[in-house]
Amino acid sequence: MSDKAKKEKVSDARIFYIGLIAAVAVVQIVLKVFTTLVPDAQSQVLSRITEGIMLIFAVMFALRTTFVQPWFGLKIEKSDYKRTALTCVLLALGIIAIFILARLVLQQFSAEVAERPFFRTYLNIKHRRYYLISVLVQEILAKGVLQYGIEKTMPEDKWYIALPVSALVFGMLHIYHSLYYILGAIGLALISGILYHRQKNLWSSFVLHFLIAFLPRCFGLK
Repeated sequence: MSDKAKKEKVSDARIFYIGLIAAVAVVQIVLKVFTTLVPDAQSQVLSRITEGIMLIFAVMFALRTTFVQPWFGLKIEKSDYKRTALTCVLLALGIIAIFILARLVLQQFSAEVAERPFFRTYLNIKHRRYYLISVLVQEILAKGVLQYGIEKTMPEDKWYIALPVSALVFGMLHIYHSLYYILGAIGLALISGILYHRQKNLWSSFVLHFLIAFLPRCFGLK
């Protein structure tokens, strides 16, 4: 590929990802304003609607550009099976151990925590029934589409530039929550983004994201 063609490809890619980020921001801001004007609106439902819209955007862009990987980061290369599986298992065991320890400690100091079941999935809360899919959609958008594409427009030693961009978009997906929650989401996206870059697929970051978000209520920590 000629230098001119490479420059055009990178330029097109940057325009594409700027457009994607703008789309996420506009949709989220509009829905945030809506929930402010209509306090009774269910933010969780709107979050799921937003993720669905973003997934549609991702699929449309994937069909029209070469800057999105075909499998959105879902595919695991044969040489990476063991490493990915081991990382996922270690992450799961570590996170579960941390939450069990946190529960054992906190129930000694909080009667409210002690009264809660030691473990319960709370699937009766509607959005938790579909949380597995919701997390997967978020990871596909933030990692398989956005981070991957921005990394491809950068020199190999500049891959870390994609991290804060994808993390900010991930934070936007949690705009309905408190500032601390949004900052926590951004921090999680930075850590999981490093995992994604090293693993070359999104399954480790998916496991990290899902368990950290899903388990605290299970162990009665919130």
